[in-house]
Amino acid sequence: MNKKLEEYNGKFNRIIKTIKLIGIFIFLLGIMISIIYYTISHSKSEEEKLKSSNGDGDYYIGLQDKQVLYYKSINININIKKYNMENTYKVVINNEDNIIEKEINNSNSNVKIDFEDEGKKCIKISIYENTEEKYNKKITVYYVNNYQKQFLDEYSTVGICTHFGLNSKYRDDIDKSIMLINALGTKWIRDSIRWGKIQNTNSDFDFSYVDNWLKILNENKINILAILAGGSKNQIGEDYQISSQEEMNEFNNYITEVVNKYTFIKNYEIWNEPNTLWITQEQKEWYSKMIINFNRILKENHLNANIVAGALTVPYKNEQKSINWITDIMNLNSYDITNSISYHPYASLENLKEINTNFKDKINESLGGFIDLYITEFGRKLTEFNEDNATEITIKEIVINQKYGIDLSTLYQFRTSETDQECYYGILSKDYTPKPVYYALKNYLTNTNGSEYIGSLNIQSGLEA
Repeated sequence: MNKKLEEYNGKFNRIIKTIKLIGIFIFLLGIMISIIYYTISHSKSEEEKLKSSNGDGDYYIGLQDKQVLYYKSINININIKKYNMENTYKVVINNEDNIIEKEINNSNSNVKIDFEDEGKKCIKISIYENTEEKYNKKITVYYVNNYQKQFLDEYSTVGICTHFGLNSKYRDDIDKSIMLINALGTKWIRDSIRWGKIQNTNSDFDFSYVDNWLKILNENKINILAILAGGSKNQIGEDYQISSQEEMNEFNNYITEVVNKYTFIKNYEIWNEPNTLWITQEQKEWYSKMIINFNRILKENHLNANIVAGALTVPYKNEQKSINWITDIMNLNSYDITNSISYHPYASLENLKEINTNFKDKINESLGGFIDLYITEFGRKLTEFNEDNATEITIKEIVINQKYGIDLSTLYQFRTSETDQECYYGILSKDYTPKPVYYALKNYLTNTNGSEYIGSLNIQSGLEA
């Protein structure tokens, strides 16, 4: 009896398990069918929307919804699929600068648009059949005029920070980047030749990560301030700093390879914000040795380049801490071989004036002067809510730096990244469209490149030129 009962129980449990599996299968199948149905119906609704706005595809306007243009005039192709000679057709274009009306006498026509000034243009294009508007399209273009070379602009003291060497997403269209850099008028780029990107663990060097964009910048006669940094854990340990002779030997090998390959680079910055890493006296000695070894390697290879030390982060209202740090480094036999000291003052306008004054005075007082000062990072977060104010402040920052004798200022940064905490820094949006600060900086460089700040003129109370 017990045996039969156990058999019946076993069969019953197997039936229950089978029913459960069938139920799960039906449930999952229902979800898949729902997803497929939604996708098809959504696609159809989008297609219906397109048809309703575009007359079942009867009209075509040959211009992208959002793009950067480098020419004062463009031709727009207008195509009417079901053109009827018994009707009259015209296109009306409102491009903010002017309104253009043109009769269309055949199914395929071109209409010319002229832009008066640089900037963002919101354009509405309408196609009329007889007196009825049949189709319209709204597009946004960004007109960027070519930079006109200025006398002695090779001596410009304003540059821009790019991130070509940090991540390939910043150079997914290097040709477009170079066009916008050239149109901007800047003659300086600050970027990194990151150690961990060009040397793998078996000590072989591969420069393909940086080779293309470095050579393109050089071909376009843009000065490169190259940051030597970015060693991996395999190269410099978990503290991510040079702290042993073995690591120093590897660093020496890295810089030897770089300076011999890129002899056209004449300016090198030793690490980025090292005062956050090399803190103790022993650590400072290692950083000083990096400067000394770099100078030795240049001489051994009969090369000439400027050595930029520091790239200091400047704590808010505590710039003296950064000044003391770089003074300690310079007093470790680095001063005589260092060409420039650099720092990063993200500060208010008033605080920036104070920081620049203190750096200049204290460096002269502590070290005797005779050394250039670079600001290799500064700038504002630029969002759609503060673009106008931030643009004005950015230009004022550049003027302040020049007023206080800063020999090079590189604005942070060129193009907005994707989602990180620095996503609002950038004079270009991620899609390469210029923000207002791009046009403001371009206008400033066009009018001041090659000039030297000699003083200000008080026009009236609160207005200075």
